[in-house]
Amino acid sequence: MKVLVVGGTRLLGRSVVRHLLDSRHLVTVLSRRMEAFPTGARRLLMDRRAGLQQLTNESFDIVLDFLAYDGVAAAEALAAISDATYVLISSTWMTRLDPGVSVDQSISEIDIDASAQLPAVTREYLLGKKEAESVVLQARRGNRRATVLRLPIFLGDGDHTGRIEFYRERSRDGGPVIAVDGGHNCAQVAWTEDLARAVLNWLPFASSHPMWDGLPDRGLPVRQLLALIVRGAEQLPRLVEVPSATLARHLPDYLEYEPLWREEALPSSEQNIFTMTATVATPYSEWICNLKGAPDRSFPILRNRELRFIEQLAL
Repeated sequence: MKVLVVGGTRLLGRSVVRHLLDSRHLVTVLSRRMEAFPTGARRLLMDRRAGLQQLTNESFDIVLDFLAYDGVAAAEALAAISDATYVLISSTWMTRLDPGVSVDQSISEIDIDASAQLPAVTREYLLGKKEAESVVLQARRGNRRATVLRLPIFLGDGDHTGRIEFYRERSRDGGPVIAVDGGHNCAQVAWTEDLARAVLNWLPFASSHPMWDGLPDRGLPVRQLLALIVRGAEQLPRLVEVPSATLARHLPDYLEYEPLWREEALPSSEQNIFTMTATVATPYSEWICNLKGAPDRSFPILRNRELRFIEQLAL
């Protein structure tokens, strides 16, 4: 297949491109980033709009779009590459806009109360994705080969978001670590390598349904994931259970950084790419403790504040 990947130099995009190349597909990557550009792929180092304009007269079998964050971006990609199956990468968090819908259903009405609980940045991101999804589904109703793939939080080597290092760095000094609401909530975290394998196997069937999900399994409680992330240390951190409401009052920026405390288990749909392709997710114990994260300079500052807060709780 001839595949265009819009945004293929970071994390999941990079993994998907590598798997496509290993399977002898012809891959073009459109990205503004030069670092970690996949060897063997055709490079288009330019911004999204200029790159799509340059590719207008070219033919592709698949367009994987990791970078469409609103309806305009999705419409431009659909118009520029009109003969390909278009895949919009979206998020399983879309259900936060309306908890009454399943992970493979479009969002028609926004639950005002539910969306108000989201951080402003997250809400803006999801509303943009909602616009993009609507454009894709409308194009599909016009007989365009187009689909939406909603993915959960995913982790992999070189994660620029610092999610793994948020947990790992805070455990290295041997002190206690806050577990928001006890860390009992369930996180359905996917490994980029598993998702890349599932996506590769799924692409020939992508256009057969309007919306798919990439939930790998039922997930694990965050406190168990934390134990796996820091496995190998002489002593696992002592978890201090703190209600999210308490942190919101006294240490609100902690909740902004903590990656998984809002996660909750979602049932996968009949249009699940792991189930559909019989791709088996790797057990967490075999990969999550070995990831090479990207340190964030803000974590030491936050860690000091966390330790002071824990001391105050003990008084």
